[in-house]
Amino acid sequence: FFYRIELAIVRLHRPMENGIDYDTNSGLATSIVVSGKYMDRWNITDGLLTYSGMGGYGGRRAEPRDQKMEKGNLAMKRSVEARKPVRVI
Repeated sequence: FFYRIELAIVRLHRPMENGIDYDTNSGLATSIVVSGKYMDRWNITDGLLTYSGMGGYGGRRAEPRDQKMEKGNLAMKRSVEARKPVRVI
């Protein structure tokens, strides 16, 4: 996929900007987008992804700040705790 709109059209990931998509009814994350533009780390050897979360990026002129445990970040936490799979795009 080249554009986020393509993901939304085929319903793989609905938000146009947020990196975490989640189901508001269940409170669980459904997908994340790793664009390579943030501090996410992919360890090829171990096959592990360290995902930096949603929000906290201050933009071009501001320093990144700590994440808040709300919205998509909270949904990711709940998915991990429930051991539910999350699609990685």
